[in-house]
Amino acid sequence: MNDMNELASPDKGKERTTNRKPAILKGRLLLGVTMALAAGGILAACSSTPSARPTSTSANLTTASAASQVQSSTSSGESTAGAADVIPLMIQTEAIGGKKGWPRYIPSTIAIPAGKQVTLIIFCFDDGSAALPAGSPYNKVEGGTETIDGQAVTSVSNSMIAHTFTIASLGINVPIPVATDSGNTVIPSVVTFTFTPSQSGTFTWQCMTPCGSGPTGVGGSMASDGYMKGVLKIA
Repeated sequence: MNDMNELASPDKGKERTTNRKPAILKGRLLLGVTMALAAGGILAACSSTPSARPTSTSANLTTASAASQVQSSTSSGESTAGAADVIPLMIQTEAIGGKKGWPRYIPSTIAIPAGKQVTLIIFCFDDGSAALPAGSPYNKVEGGTETIDGQAVTSVSNSMIAHTFTIASLGINVPIPVATDSGNTVIPSVVTFTFTPSQSGTFTWQCMTPCGSGPTGVGGSMASDGYMKGVLKIA
């Protein structure tokens, strides 16, 4: 590993192409994920290695309240920072209720306070990678600090990247790695991103990996509001 803070891949076999198939969760996962989220069983656990994934042990951030907020945001369409200033997001695939071939962030509209530190906690259930073009700046963390499964990182390698959460006008970029397919289940990668917005307004966020449809992967979900594109409100 050239950079000890870069998340590199031990397995390059899941590299997506522009004609990729959507990530499919195994048959037993849907019930397991639903129960785990409802019970707060998936935790954003601290880890000493970048390949490790969350387990049901003690951790800095649990998903008990996060899961509840994600579920309520699904119906309301917007997530607002609460007393703890933590915003939970989920990257959904078709196997957990999404449209075939269209990954999506839930929720797609986020409201946060200006001038106050906020943490996004992103649960990525997509186990397919979507490599960025050579020379792309979107592998690097920008505008805040990021952890993946509890480990601080400054970038995510092309062989591991699935999506980004990017607000170019604010200088924010959050690279998000693939979930881990363990055979019977897909274990989400858990990303936290902490930043302090310094200006108010309404901003567009977007995923910058070619995770959509079409020959270049930039159509479909990637170009559609409410999927891999949405709104951040800062007030």
